[in-house]
Amino acid sequence: MKPTTAVILSVYNRPASVLVQTLAALFDSRDHEGFRVVVVDDGSGAKHRSEYRKIRRALDSELVWIETSTLAARPETYHIGGHNNPAYCTNLAIDAARKLRLPRMLLLSSDVILEPHAIARAQSNHSHSIVLGRVVDSFTRSVYCASDKIWPMCWFVLADSAAIDHTRFDEMYLRGMAFEDNDFMARMFLLQGSIRIDDSIQCIHQSHPQTAYSDRLHGFKISEAYTRQKWGGIPFRPGDDCLTYSIEREREGVAHLSNPKAKPLTP
Repeated sequence: MKPTTAVILSVYNRPASVLVQTLAALFDSRDHEGFRVVVVDDGSGAKHRSEYRKIRRALDSELVWIETSTLAARPETYHIGGHNNPAYCTNLAIDAARKLRLPRMLLLSSDVILEPHAIARAQSNHSHSIVLGRVVDSFTRSVYCASDKIWPMCWFVLADSAAIDHTRFDEMYLRGMAFEDNDFMARMFLLQGSIRIDDSIQCIHQSHPQTAYSDRLHGFKISEAYTRQKWGGIPFRPGDDCLTYSIEREREGVAHLSNPKAKPLTP
């Protein structure tokens, strides 16, 4: 099975059981087109790395595994008990994915469980659009992103490799927490001009405490202020969106966001 997509995940002290469920569902979702998986471990502790080694041994031929540390490479990085913004480590994973020379990349959160055929459905909708799925929390059942809830963040994002590699994450977000995906998705959308959110691509978010908000929102507010300075608002936030686009309901369960002024990169 010839791979066509590089799947990118990042982890930091993620419980091995969560990562195992994500990877198991990912490989179960493989259909007629193959993929390669790039995982970047951003400075996890010894206990977690020991558990990850078991995963690596089991899936050795299927994974490109990178060990790094944002805090060692960029000591000025804001962090909460070692937890920091993923912009730097995700860019390293994008660099590794580029070397695979595959036409598409998929940004996948390492706490998301894909339902069967998710990637095949995304590829069928692709046609140089940015494709996202419907994301639901496993515990609260809250809907994070869907055709009727436009919040296109990086739980599941399929796009041309050239678009993701060109856009990359802004590492100025290392000074705070969150908002790097608002910025990334907005810049890639302005480049490609098309986002499709397809509810048939089912993604289950494995519920967990949000460390990024555990410092009384200090890091959150740093990144929020930087985003406002950069954009004049917060991309995609209801009531505060600074982007101009149209939304078309192509069919039941599919929303198409379009910006006709974009000049898409194509392979």
